[in-house]
Amino acid sequence: MNPIVYAIPVFMLTILLEAWVARRRGVAVYDIPDAITSLHHGLLSQVTNAFTKIATLGIYIAVYEAYRFTEWSMSSIPLWILARCCTTCVTTGRTA
Repeated sequence: MNPIVYAIPVFMLTILLEAWVARRRGVAVYDIPDAITSLHHGLLSQVTNAFTKIATLGIYIAVYEAYRFTEWSMSSIPLWILARCCTTCVTTGRTA
């Protein structure tokens, strides 16, 4: 999973903590509207990425259902071995 998803709440908490400390000290070192805008942009980016992934999965499923050539048995051991060998060759570039 994308580590930015976990980092967003941490960023929000540290920004709030920093703003609180700056306000207690009476120092104007932090631009709250700019920070909120940046957080909104980051959050919007993550939401957009999630919807894009969902749409991609939906398109993949639709194309698979419409254009698949055959349906293999899920209980066939030789097909599982062949699939594992093929994915290993494709992902690593090795043939042996």
